[in-house]
Amino acid sequence: MRTVDDVLAARESGRLGVFFDIEGANGIADQLSLIELYYDLGVRWMLVAYNLNNRAGGGCLDEDPGLSDFGGRMIDEMNRVGMMLCCSHTGERTALEAIERSADPVIFPIRIRVRSGIIHATSAIASSAPAPKKAAWSALTVSGISSARVAI
Repeated sequence: MRTVDDVLAARESGRLGVFFDIEGANGIADQLSLIELYYDLGVRWMLVAYNLNNRAGGGCLDEDPGLSDFGGRMIDEMNRVGMMLCCSHTGERTALEAIERSADPVIFPIRIRVRSGIIHATSAIASSAPAPKKAAWSALTVSGISSARVAI
């Protein structure tokens, strides 16, 4: 699965479509150049953090220091290559700062619950991006597809 059209074709034909993700950004270590490589290999989204803090930002089960400088550069590179940013399992402060930083919409593909600084979500989209980007991603979410790259 590489495009929205791939998702729609799989859905129409009743076939399973698979996307790959990286949970917690640990797969890139400190090498931002790996983001494009992973994208080329089929990874379509990456989480800032998976429950615990890492070099990119805070996890939902840890003290949340917010988005790091490295995390900001990571988001910039993800935006450049078209990889979606996921903030589920991410601390509240980090998630809010990531939404502000990202030029593209941010996904929460689980279910939303914010309590005591913990964020989880289902097919939700958060964005400070202009309305046309929000609308295109919202259309995917409403149709039950929150896991696709959208080129606008």
